[in-house]
Amino acid sequence: MENKYLLYIDILGFSDLIKSEQRTRELYEIIDSLNVHEHRVFQTIVFSDTILVYNKKPPFARKEAEYIVWYATEFAEDLHFRLIGKGLYFRAMLTFGPFDHYSLNNTECFFGQALVNAYQSEKHAPITGLLVDNECHQTLKYFDSERFDDNWHFVYLERTFKNLIDMSYGELPIDRGIYGDGESVPYLLWALKYIQGIHFQMREHPIPMVRAKFLTTWDYYYRKYNLILDSLVASDFSPEPLCPSYNWAQTIKSFSKEFDLANKAFQRTSR
Repeated sequence: MENKYLLYIDILGFSDLIKSEQRTRELYEIIDSLNVHEHRVFQTIVFSDTILVYNKKPPFARKEAEYIVWYATEFAEDLHFRLIGKGLYFRAMLTFGPFDHYSLNNTECFFGQALVNAYQSEKHAPITGLLVDNECHQTLKYFDSERFDDNWHFVYLERTFKNLIDMSYGELPIDRGIYGDGESVPYLLWALKYIQGIHFQMREHPIPMVRAKFLTTWDYYYRKYNLILDSLVASDFSPEPLCPSYNWAQTIKSFSKEFDLANKAFQRTSR
């Protein structure tokens, strides 16, 4: 059996989600539209609340391994963006190890120690987002990370805050001339929706164990971006204190309209 890079994604709260058939079907439509399906290097398996992504052929050089880990991480990032504001979250594990997937006449077969390790580790990780194992972490590029435990590292899929810090040299507020009117603006508004959702879930979710998962996620982002998150909490997650000289009113209005249209079905079926 060959060693593969396996991305194991578990959609959280699926037992509640399936109470709405329409909302569940819309989730599967999101999964069906992910960028991973267009990439010939990878194979995807979807069943119930689980998504498996793996490289079809093993890498034969470090550059190939870096490429696979990079794209696998971006696949998790793609799902991260598509679920923002929908009240849906996931926990994903990227690991390296034995994995096989093939079809018989009537049965699709997939198994291996990589799958077992990802499944068992995912069930006991009190966090949301993406974790990568030590082997994958050696070739992780373009994403910041922090150690989670002896075997796993937390990956910051939301990279907007890093760009904001880099742009402002670690100081707030940001000057309008530095921030500009470019693509950073809509990305920031989506990032605010994401972190606001994490903050809400860690305080308001009725199940203590679930609140703990979001609290851990918040803690990682807070330790890295405490300056930004303190500002957001104090302003009820308004972007204005981050760059007061920017005219946010029209931008927020346009974003809110786009956001509401994108989530109309989910808002309707979750009532």
